Amino acid sequence: MNLKLGKSLMAVAVSSLLVTPLAQATNGMFAEGTGAKSRAMGGSGIAYPTETGSIVANPAAAVHLGDRYDAALGLFSPSPRSYAITGNDCSAGFPVACGGGTLNSSQESDENLFFIPFLGFTWAIDDKTSVAFVGSALGGMNATWKKNPFAPFGATGPMGINLQQMRLGMTVARKITDKFSFGITPSIVVQRFNAKGLGTPNVVPALNTGFAGYSVNPFAMTNNAHQTSNGLGIKIGAMYDLGGGLTLGAAYEPETNMTNFSRYAGLFAENGDLNIPSNYTIGLAWKASSDLTVALDYMKINYTDVASMSNDSQRLTDVCGAARLGFIPASAATESTCLGGANGAGFGWDDMKIIKLGVEWMASEGMAYRIGWNHGASPIDEEDAVINILAPGVVEDHLTMGMTMAMGSDSEITIDYVHAFANDVSGSLPAAFGSFAPLPVAGTEGTAKIEMEQNFLEVGYGKRF
Repeated sequence: MNLKLGKSLMAVAVSSLLVTPLAQATNGMFAEGTGAKSRAMGGSGIAYPTETGSIVANPAAAVHLGDRYDAALGLFSPSPRSYAITGNDCSAGFPVACGGGTLNSSQESDENLFFIPFLGFTWAIDDKTSVAFVGSALGGMNATWKKNPFAPFGATGPMGINLQQMRLGMTVARKITDKFSFGITPSIVVQRFNAKGLGTPNVVPALNTGFAGYSVNPFAMTNNAHQTSNGLGIKIGAMYDLGGGLTLGAAYEPETNMTNFSRYAGLFAENGDLNIPSNYTIGLAWKASSDLTVALDYMKINYTDVASMSNDSQRLTDVCGAARLGFIPASAATESTCLGGANGAGFGWDDMKIIKLGVEWMASEGMAYRIGWNHGASPIDEEDAVINILAPGVVEDHLTMGMTMAMGSDSEITIDYVHAFANDVSGSLPAAFGSFAPLPVAGTEGTAKIEMEQNFLEVGYGKRF
């Protein structure tokens, strides 16, 4: 592949990723896999390189792919995703009752179709060294509610968030021996975020509405348009041929430090900080026969690296709110638990442990079929259900399938489909969301239920040089 073509491909990758509205929430806010072939196998393939998407999972894959490029476009539908609040009575609030006397409501989110592009290419410098460039969607979250769930507390207009994350990486990979290969990918990571309808700030603190009353900086919390955050990431990976048709693969990505969202410094903990969590994957690929391959991966995503993702949401009402309303003594420590604080409330996400299983059958020289399964327990606990109305990433099980058809001797078309089965999480609202007389009245807080189901269809084109 010549360098002129490489630059052209990367220009297309950058422009398409920047202008496309990306949103994903499958394994938490990470995609279940990258590349049409990997997705069709449950996102597995850390030890089974088949396309340039494999490089996103394991940089060492680049040296096993020769000269090729892949382009793909997926249509992602996180629908239905919904919430329901039931059993709530806030008719006797403190210091004033909520409007309408209840938070009870239910609805499905708008904005249910998103395009997910991918483009990457590899270039073999010699028989032991390759370089690669890949532009891919990293992940994201999105939910938009036409009727504001917290309108009774003064929040106005539609409520929702939109987080888009993308990565542009350059990989260098080398065969150290005939059996062992190693790769490294430095990358530029870009994310965009917007929040709306979370409340109305006021120069008089007592007049703040919605979540603005629980923020250290209510004017930097909501309705401040999209803002971009940037960071430099790195990922390392290795593969080893164990013999007998078995290959071992592993990759590690440390936490990626991102610039703070200054426009949302009163929303995300630690003054608007939202880093990309560290993660690692280890897996095996077994070539059972000339036409049958089985891949099994284990992945862990460390959401607890990132305070704004993992800090529990209860501190928002039980500490920050309680102190501001005079139920407990106010101090710098209690203030730090408010939204945007050094110890600020977050989404309460746990680390995720994910199993990815895939099977590939080469039906003929020009036709391959794939099927897979992906499972990871929801990172959202029941006590954090209400705050995750903003980010209901609760799906756990994915059924995947796909096929590749050769288009001549050096080109191919791949189609994959992913269905994430509906899952829900339910939990009690904080006592502060119920009635006061003058203390919280037990049983008036009610229950929040969040639910999501997903479908994804992708078409990819690959060409070898």
